[in-house]
Amino acid sequence: MKRPIVRNTHRNLAWLMTISVLALAACGGGGGGDGGRTPEPLATGTFTRTFNTGPALGIVVPFWDSVWGDVTAQFLFTAAEVGGGGKIVTLRFQRQTANAAATTCPNTTIRLGHTSIADLTGTYATDMNQGTPLIVFNNATLTIPSGAAGSWFDVPLTTPFGYNGTDNLVVQVDRTTICSGGVETAVRTTVANRLATSFAADATAGTADNNTTTGALFAYTAWMQFVFSGGDNRLDFGGVVSNTWPFADNNALGGLRIQNLYLASEINGSGPITGIAYQTNATTVAGTYSYTLTMGHSTLAALTTNYAGNYSGSPTVVANAVATFTIPAGVPAGQWIWVPIPDGVFTYNGTDNLIVEVSTTTGTVSNSWRTTSIVGRRAPNNGATAPTAAVVDGFANHIALRFNGGPMEVITPTGIAGGVGDAMPFWAVNGKRQYLYHAAELGTKGTISKLACRAVLPGAAETNFSYTVLLSHSTASTLGTTYATNLSTPTTVFSGVLNIPAVLVGDWLEIPFSTPFGYNGKDNLVVEVSGTGGTASGSACALDLGNAARYTGRRVFSGVSSDAAGTLQDNLIDMRFTLN
Repeated sequence: MKRPIVRNTHRNLAWLMTISVLALAACGGGGGGDGGRTPEPLATGTFTRTFNTGPALGIVVPFWDSVWGDVTAQFLFTAAEVGGGGKIVTLRFQRQTANAAATTCPNTTIRLGHTSIADLTGTYATDMNQGTPLIVFNNATLTIPSGAAGSWFDVPLTTPFGYNGTDNLVVQVDRTTICSGGVETAVRTTVANRLATSFAADATAGTADNNTTTGALFAYTAWMQFVFSGGDNRLDFGGVVSNTWPFADNNALGGLRIQNLYLASEINGSGPITGIAYQTNATTVAGTYSYTLTMGHSTLAALTTNYAGNYSGSPTVVANAVATFTIPAGVPAGQWIWVPIPDGVFTYNGTDNLIVEVSTTTGTVSNSWRTTSIVGRRAPNNGATAPTAAVVDGFANHIALRFNGGPMEVITPTGIAGGVGDAMPFWAVNGKRQYLYHAAELGTKGTISKLACRAVLPGAAETNFSYTVLLSHSTASTLGTTYATNLSTPTTVFSGVLNIPAVLVGDWLEIPFSTPFGYNGKDNLVVEVSGTGGTASGSACALDLGNAARYTGRRVFSGVSSDAAGTLQDNLIDMRFTLN
């Protein structure tokens, strides 16, 4: 069977491949209550991440054929290529050639799923191996409008996909009916085993005539855009240059003050920003800092030494003289440290450039932060209250911007990979646990309405869990062995019976709260789960046993729910916190 899959339109040549199976405008406002009144809910922020690097060719799957109706195309993207996490609501493909007329593709289904693999194997179902794949576009007609070469077309998802930003991402397109025409999409070349695809003739419209479970592998992956509604937008510029600013031992200097400028084209988003994170460039050393963090718009393409003059309009102080911010030890290079911003929310207009300014008054140790070389994007000076910068240098700090609407997820490095599970809360017949999550891992002030742990093994459905869940703020960096002592401000957020669905490895097991918890955004957070019920057919939560230095004193456990004290261990489970 001969079939042209790839077209090199730069040379106007068709590449023939013989295959057997082709397969808030302005400045923003503060958070918290206002005179006892319930504050207006924040709008959801949006941003778009674009992957279109490397040599490009045109590809004739999945939207080209008017002959081959039974088509599957599975693409793999690394977490670094996606560059964000949160709710994906729209997929965009790029046209390699122009389309003069609209094209319809009936009976199209799209699935998204997480995976731990870096190369597809060609077996469709097992390549999405981290959680249950989600159907985001279900057996519907996809209409692709006409458009010029190089332009993008949208595939709005009927069901948003919660992408965790840590695992790799698989996009699978299936259709069982011929398209009305052909849309040639752009792909990146030279990336092995990133496309698996198969096809067959359309004998019966709407029916999968060739029910293949595997596809042929190719060294392509689609140029795509991922549109997020809430989540973490990571501006990782690819540099690996170390710099100790803004969180360093600066006491002898009278503190530090630094501005960073980020372009609207780099952010590619808008809306309320509720979290800020910096990327580590070496394993962290435990340190404590006091600081103020300010955000504002700017019409400048490069900073000047005049701090106040760099802003367009009045900036917003989102962290006002925070007295104590602790960076935990043992966080490796390339990870993100969330800086608490408990005193305000900045609403980015999406048009102007963005300034992030940190004034650090005290610091106990110097940590290493990842930067890249971009001239005019950073203005540092000694002295936390310095009115001007000493220089505008050639570096830019990598940063993550959390747009409102996404969850807070703490995904440990070896939780799933280690294959070890904590029996609470979804397995043990009787037990009690406490876990401590640092503010540097959470990052966002808000109302927590549910939590979830990540399943480390498959589990059958269960209906007999009877549990109590408490949450509490804490200023301690480690837990003690006495449960009650660790809960300085306990709130019972759930007490009752849980019904747990069947799960696969990587799925999230949720506990919805009957009483929401107001997290202040700057303290650490204690989670306690105790109760009875469950059998060995249930699932367990992914437990990281391989990073004791990072998770020292972060888990207390015992085998009886009524215990007053337990055993302290240096590990932690994966956890997701959903914010209203």
